[in-house]
Amino acid sequence: MTLSSSLRMLVATTALACTALIAQAQPQATDARAQSPRPTAESLADLKSKLNLSADQESAWAQYEEVAKPPANAPKEPRSGERPAPTEEQKAKIAQKREEARQAREEARITLRGHLNAEQQKILDEETSRPASPRGDKPAAH
Repeated sequence: MTLSSSLRMLVATTALACTALIAQAQPQATDARAQSPRPTAESLADLKSKLNLSADQESAWAQYEEVAKPPANAPKEPRSGERPAPTEEQKAKIAQKREEARQAREEARITLRGHLNAEQQKILDEETSRPASPRGDKPAAH
C-alpha cells in the first residue's frame, strides 16, 4: 500500500466516522402525536372503541375524557413570530400549568383504570403509556 492510498483510506474512514457521529447526535424524527402527552380527540375516540365499555363504565370514561381531551382553544400549529418570547416567569407558569394538567390526566387515568376489567386495563395501559424518548431512554414514568 502506498502512502497516497493510505492517506485516502484514512480520510475516507475519518469522514465516515464523522458522518456517523453527526447522525447519532441528531434527534430521531418521530410522529408529533407520539411525543404529545395529551391525547387527541381522534385518539380518545379510538381508545373508547377499543375498550368496548359497558354502560356501568361510561361515567368513568366521561370523567377521564373531560380531563384528557385537548382544550378547545389549543393552537393547531405553532405560532412562531406572532408573539414576543415569554419571560422566565411566564415560562415557569406555563410549565406549572402543564404539570398540573399532566397530573390531572394521570389521576383520571388511574380512576378510569379502577373501573375496567383486566383486559380493558391492559388495553388502556398499552394505549396510554408514554413512548421512549428520542434518545432511546426508557419510557417516562406515569
